[in-house]
Amino acid sequence: MSRRLLLLNQWNKDKLIEKFRNTTNFIKKTFQVHTFARPSAEEKRTTFFCDCCYMKAYPYERIEMECNHPLCSECYKGYLVSAIKRGPDCLLATCPKEGCKLTLSVDLFRMYVPEPDFEKYQQYYLEFFINMRKPTKKSPSPKCNKTV
Repeated sequence: MSRRLLLLNQWNKDKLIEKFRNTTNFIKKTFQVHTFARPSAEEKRTTFFCDCCYMKAYPYERIEMECNHPLCSECYKGYLVSAIKRGPDCLLATCPKEGCKLTLSVDLFRMYVPEPDFEKYQQYYLEFFINMRKPTKKSPSPKCNKTV
């Protein structure tokens, strides 16, 4: 959650803190947080139908985040890889369930995508951070119009 907040505020923590202080229910409004019922222990032990491929899946194939929207491992992996292929927007990718705003964690990408795709994800993350934090100043030379 903190990663997404910083990304949305261009890594400006002062701007983020100001928004947090001045906005009632800031987190709920930013992430459109909803309360979901947790699956029971019995539900986690039994097979389930994947909401993406509509195939029966076994408990060990179940991948879900805190929002409790499970998909089978193949569908989740495909979703993660396709998010990376769409480019830097993968940094703000959310749960595949329509309307859910829970941001996908870095750990999810690390665990379920092939190494070359995860390296690309990390590169997007690094580039975004550098571009947002890159201080630019006008050149001190009066004859130069460039920024450094």
